[in-house]
Amino acid sequence: MYVLPIENIKNENVGKKAKNLRDLIKNDLPVPNGFAITSEAFYDFIEKNMLTERINNIISDLDVDDFDKLRKASENIMELINSKNMPGDIKNEIADAYEDMDISKEAKAVGGVALDLVKIGRGQTNVIVRPSTDKDFSPMHAVFARGLSNLVDAVKKCWSLFYTPEAIFYRRKKGIKDFSIGVVVQKAVDPEKSGNVLINDNIVIEASWGFGEGISNGLVIPDRYILEKDGKILNKRVGKKPWRYVRDLLSNNVVKDSVFSEYINAEVLDDEEIKYIFEISKKFDNSIIEWCKKRDKFYVVDVKRFAKVKETNFSGEVVFKGFGLSSGIASGKVKFISGSDDFERVEKGDIIAVQFLSPVFIPILNKINGVISEYGGLTSNFALVCREFGIPCIAEVDTSIFIENQDITINGYTGEILRVSKG
Repeated sequence: MYVLPIENIKNENVGKKAKNLRDLIKNDLPVPNGFAITSEAFYDFIEKNMLTERINNIISDLDVDDFDKLRKASENIMELINSKNMPGDIKNEIADAYEDMDISKEAKAVGGVALDLVKIGRGQTNVIVRPSTDKDFSPMHAVFARGLSNLVDAVKKCWSLFYTPEAIFYRRKKGIKDFSIGVVVQKAVDPEKSGNVLINDNIVIEASWGFGEGISNGLVIPDRYILEKDGKILNKRVGKKPWRYVRDLLSNNVVKDSVFSEYINAEVLDDEEIKYIFEISKKFDNSIIEWCKKRDKFYVVDVKRFAKVKETNFSGEVVFKGFGLSSGIASGKVKFISGSDDFERVEKGDIIAVQFLSPVFIPILNKINGVISEYGGLTSNFALVCREFGIPCIAEVDTSIFIENQDITINGYTGEILRVSKG
């Protein structure tokens, strides 16, 4: 079996995200309807298309610290996966599950001609397709699809996302050889707002407009609410949210879109919404919960373990104070970069200054000592990976006050930046 409803998952190899969704359903939390595709589907796909040896040859001796080689290897593998046909047996199971998405349990129980009549006109549900691996880090892209042909292409695209440069780099540096390549397909929700809840010593709610990719890709400074375990709000900070991710109705893709000026600095959540999210958080501990809201309905779309930001302190002349996302103290020269084209300029021990905390920077984590960024939040994907690699990271920094190759020291816990005098 390649495909099964999320609520029926047991020990199948479907990845952590799919199993997390199953557990959320068992806890009676609102989860969009959907199904999971097992890792076996992917491995049979590459075997039947004779890709196993070709992919292994590309990555077996790959130097992931050479970004040009890493990028080329990624492009080759992703093209191989997306260009091949889906085997008929896998496609048929996907088609059956997709057709059943909008059919109630009562209709399925009736069966026969009545069920056939219900199915007429089905199979055109708008769905969102996401990768599901067995690690908390996974490619964070979402792919929309409508219609079986588009869904099959979306599944292949999700499989290919396991071979982005940042995904290959992460697995190699973490020594991960065997991993799940599952896929989750859910009925699409186009949220007006979304965010994450971090449950640890306190409860931290982050919120922004549109899809959660705005926060996970580090494009915004999210609104931040810090609550005690009894729900009392200790601190509230309204962030700067110039961008959001929305579904483009023509292409059906998730795209970056500018936010209307009156919403950039507007508060995302009201008191009732904060209270509702807090009630959900009481079911968990040491976790990150991803949520979204469309009209009057909240949905929980993922939950994963949270690596706590550890306390670190130092003293000196503080020239700026941002918001610490990943703990640790590091010194180095400031290097301004905007994307992968700047990677060659980064030297060992630099502290990179960026506008957004994009996952594209993951492949240079072994070279840098730290990160300062204008935008980003605690649950930005790059911040989560920085905590895994022990790289100090600070957001909400006015990087314009620094100059190229300036020596600074940063404290990723307090968010403080010190000027280092040479003499």
